[in-house]
Formats: sequence, C-alpha cells, structure tokens
Amino acid sequence: MLRRLVRGIGLPLRGTLFLLRHRRLWLLAVAPLLLNAGLYVVTLILFVRYYDVGFGLLIDRPEAWYWLIGYYVLRLLGFHTGYFRRANQIQQRIRHVNLHGCHFPDTSLS
Repeated sequence: MLRRLVRGIGLPLRGTLFLLRHRRLWLLAVAPLLLNAGLYVVTLILFVRYYDVGFGLLIDRPEAWYWLIGYYVLRLLGFHTGYFRRANQIQQRIRHVNLHGCHFPDTSLS
C-alpha cells in the first residue's frame, strides 16, 4: 500500500518531466489545466456563496452564543460529510470507467 502511495505521489512529477522534454505538448496540456482550474474556482465560489443559504434551509441560526458553537460544529460536519460523500461517488465512477470502459450506467450522482 505504501508503494502505491509513493508511486501515486510521483506521477505528477513524471508527467511534468515528460512535458518538459516534449515542449510541443505544452499547448495541449495548458487548455485542460486552465479549464479545470476555472471550473474549480467557479465551483468553490458558488459553494462558499450559497452554502450558508442551503444550510439555513435545514437549521435556523441560533441567537445565543453557546448554541452558536454547536451550530458551527454541525455546519462543519455537514460540509465535510457532503464533500466526502460526493468525492467517494466520483471516485467510484472513475473506478467503474477504468474497469468497464467509457460509458456510465446512470447519469445521476445521488
């Protein structure tokens, strides 16, 4: 398991070295990089902007300071639970594509 972890950490370095040796491929590598970075930034901005609204639909923000502690702990747990659940679903989809080809059995992530 540790060997796979070290190999996985080294893969971006190997890819970077490959691109440095083949400079003609830089333009082909920049487009997906910029697209992914842009989508990540937009998603992060929208998530941060609307997370408060979405969580506010579930639980009202309390007035007392001692209830606020529990409220923010619950918000943090909800954020992490939702993030890791979504990341696990995406990881399962990638594993399915790697094993069975390029088609998805269903189109929903829920």
